[in-house]
Amino acid sequence: MKLARLSTLFAFVLLSTSVRAQVELDAPAAVAPTPLPSAAAAAPLALEPSLAAPASASSLFLPANAAAPAVSVRASAAAASAEPSAPAAAAPASERAVPPRARPEFAARLIGWGVDEPLVDRLQAFLAANHPGEKALADHSQEVAAVAAGLAERAGLAPGRAVLLTLSAALHGVDPERTPEARALIRDFGASQSFTPEQVRALILATDFSPDPAAMAEKSRAFEGAARAAFHDDWGLVWGRRLALAEQIVARRDAASPAPERAPPADPDLAAARRYIRSIAAGVRLDERQTDSLLGDYLAENAIPPASPRAQALRRALVPARAAAEEAALAPLKPALRRHGAAVLALAREYETTPAEVQAALERRGAAEELASLSERDFRRQADLTLRRDELQRAVAGYPRTAAGDLMRAIADAMAARSGKSVEEVARDGVFVYADFAGTTLLRAWTGRDPDTRAPQVVFYATRDGARWRFVGYRQNRPQGRPDADYTQALERWLSAGGVPAADLR
Repeated sequence: MKLARLSTLFAFVLLSTSVRAQVELDAPAAVAPTPLPSAAAAAPLALEPSLAAPASASSLFLPANAAAPAVSVRASAAAASAEPSAPAAAAPASERAVPPRARPEFAARLIGWGVDEPLVDRLQAFLAANHPGEKALADHSQEVAAVAAGLAERAGLAPGRAVLLTLSAALHGVDPERTPEARALIRDFGASQSFTPEQVRALILATDFSPDPAAMAEKSRAFEGAARAAFHDDWGLVWGRRLALAEQIVARRDAASPAPERAPPADPDLAAARRYIRSIAAGVRLDERQTDSLLGDYLAENAIPPASPRAQALRRALVPARAAAEEAALAPLKPALRRHGAAVLALAREYETTPAEVQAALERRGAAEELASLSERDFRRQADLTLRRDELQRAVAGYPRTAAGDLMRAIADAMAARSGKSVEEVARDGVFVYADFAGTTLLRAWTGRDPDTRAPQVVFYATRDGARWRFVGYRQNRPQGRPDADYTQALERWLSAGGVPAADLR
């Protein structure tokens, strides 16, 4: 009996040893850093070679007093689980276990940099739960994190900074201020790697995007201010911009990929355009004006002419209200000009008028039929010059037949002619006015595009600013001890005395 019990015990020990060895063999080998896929690794280098080059030690690594984690990873995880307001209690969805083999590349790198595995699993579960029904958005966040982790690995960032960059990339589509679970993740990751929530928020701000240039400039200023406040050096500014580039790399790459887990729609153009716009918007809700702007980028990248039936069908599907309004605005145009509808609309916006007024201006100049036969690009350029000439000549048409009125008509003709002896002179929007004075009394004045004329006493530069003319002193060939402003005021007084309305000046 004792012999049988000993045999059973010996067999159990052998079985336990074998199972443990098998578990150790089956443990994920991905805890060591793994290389990026070739496409993700090559894309940043193609866009900005400096991304792959290690930066200086002062700009890439944590300061000496922050190189070591403030608390151990294990202690941080234990504290988080014991805390009443821990994420596990607040949102059970984030505690779903992630199988070891399901860890994506960025998660493996995080573990390799010393982040506790349960904390990485919480991050993965949060990304999956934060976009219910939108697998593409969750995949996008993980892809951005993978590219950012690859950049950090190749640049040789210290583990704390590498984790900071990768976490910010993974959460770039989330507003931490409105998401308690994201705040908890940022807090726990920061405690394990010695970075602050403010640093994460600053890097996330770097990825904010708007198709409106003014709004985008405001977002850039917000990021720069937050980065300077959160970091003791320029690291946040440098790597925030690189993180923004990583996000764009993934967005552009996703745009060329088929829509996942979805039957192909009837119109492949429409599906591709929607994927492109969604990938760049990164979860931000766009209005029709913003959508139309991104659609224009999509058309350009795919060589689809904006005026083509293919492009117009996309606009009717994606921006129906704008498309309907534009079609109504173009309805009065003659068929020959309607084929240039996109250019006519753009010119109407630029000149703050209507497509019907654009057609009327072209007809006044006797150019409508001739311009209608040009290519789209040539039509836009020549129609712009024609509208400019028409606007200038109508502005001076009512001035009296005096020396002052004649000078203003000569200025308008010179602005519309775009001629000169150099590229600089042709490219100028304004023209030069040459004048001789006796004290501050104007004796004579004429105009041209040559800035180097030395014959006149004073040279002015004249431009058209909205509905007004503007004159500034350019050079005094024979200085008389007076400032340019004195001569400018004297010129404007002479123009007003000659019948040019003072309201048209300045």
